[in-house]
Amino acid sequence: MSRFLRCKNRPARAHARARVPCLWLIRLGIALCTAIVALSATVSAAGTWTALAHTAPSGVALMLLLPDGTVMAHNSSGNAWYRLTPDSQGHYINGTWSTLTAMHDTRLYFSSDVLLDGRVFIAGGEYGIGGKTGEVYDPLANFWTMTPVSGQNFIDSDSKLLPNGKVLVAPVSPSQSGFTELYDPTANTWAQGPKLFRGSNQDEASWVQLADNSIVTIDPFGTNSERYIPSSNSWINDATVPVNLYNNLGELGAGFLLPNGQAFFLGGTGLTALYTPTGTTSPGSWAAGTTIPNGYGTTDAAAAMMPNGKILCTVGSATTYDAPAFFYEYDPVAATFTSVSAPTGASDNIPPYETNMLVLPDGNILYSKFSNQLYVYTPGGTPLAAGKPTITAITQSRTMSPCKKTDCCSSLMAAPTRSAWPWCPSVYRLPPKNGCWCSSTMDGR
Repeated sequence: MSRFLRCKNRPARAHARARVPCLWLIRLGIALCTAIVALSATVSAAGTWTALAHTAPSGVALMLLLPDGTVMAHNSSGNAWYRLTPDSQGHYINGTWSTLTAMHDTRLYFSSDVLLDGRVFIAGGEYGIGGKTGEVYDPLANFWTMTPVSGQNFIDSDSKLLPNGKVLVAPVSPSQSGFTELYDPTANTWAQGPKLFRGSNQDEASWVQLADNSIVTIDPFGTNSERYIPSSNSWINDATVPVNLYNNLGELGAGFLLPNGQAFFLGGTGLTALYTPTGTTSPGSWAAGTTIPNGYGTTDAAAAMMPNGKILCTVGSATTYDAPAFFYEYDPVAATFTSVSAPTGASDNIPPYETNMLVLPDGNILYSKFSNQLYVYTPGGTPLAAGKPTITAITQSRTMSPCKKTDCCSSLMAAPTRSAWPWCPSVYRLPPKNGCWCSSTMDGR
């Protein structure tokens, strides 16, 4: 099993989405910059919890940040999805919930990636009927499309969005032992990916994408490590980890790219490890990190890096899946763990593997626990200057050319999910046959 925010993507990371209208990108950049200014005035060492003013339609597990700043949230174990929209100030505590189109298959614990064009890729599921299938969600059309049959049994697979826009996926039960898969969202095709350096799969591993875009992983269920090199589309051997992070259940915790370029891994055993990359294909170096206090471990537990550079961690039993869950802040500069409260007390009476976290544009952490009541954690301290967002360019990828009614309207396009324009009673918000895009602001010429 795997819980967000582990870098194994089961349940999943955010990039600029070229397909999103440029106004959305500007608003998201403004919200991020506003968050930096607001958080700079905070001087307390620890953060605070606040319950969302409105409950979700049902229990929430996985959460994904869409390019327009809204949050896409998956129902705990079904096929339902919800959207959390921030208030007019860009904050989420008083945000509102709405229901999105349900995906085709039920699934829980699966690969998930927000694509470069703003769509959402999903594959597999440890539970549900979608273990062998994939889907892509278009947030503008509010519509799900099944990917072609891949022949793979993904189950709770790792995945990572690559610089070229493709998605690298490691099925837990691949058709050929040790091989990965590559999904091309532009062509909507699957292709066999490179073979792992060792082992049959990456079950329960956490992937961290480094500054050079290579991906480092600790092979299950020991101390060997390897890296994926995008330029050669290959997996190569890397150094040995000095401590074992996989516990007796075969679980570890989250992995992060630290501001100093190192990778930090939390262990199910309660141990941690730091990886220092070389920036080349030569092996990096591993070192044992700070031990989690009180004998706790991160058995498939959520964690999230905050704007101040610290990591909010869920911890609990290092040998069972049992409740309760406790919370710590890890400071990578001081190499220390500091205990913080749970949302409603000293601990949360749930197993750590049921926790999920998402970093929001306003600098807070959104926390879910398979419940319809979600919480926001507001970090203390000062955000890192290096984390301040910078808008370097704005690209409008959807060409808004004049549309005729016949370009967009069709009696054959009746569907559960559609938008109603003044001159078009039934229409998908999809590219019509003549290549133009239809918008409610267009005059319908």
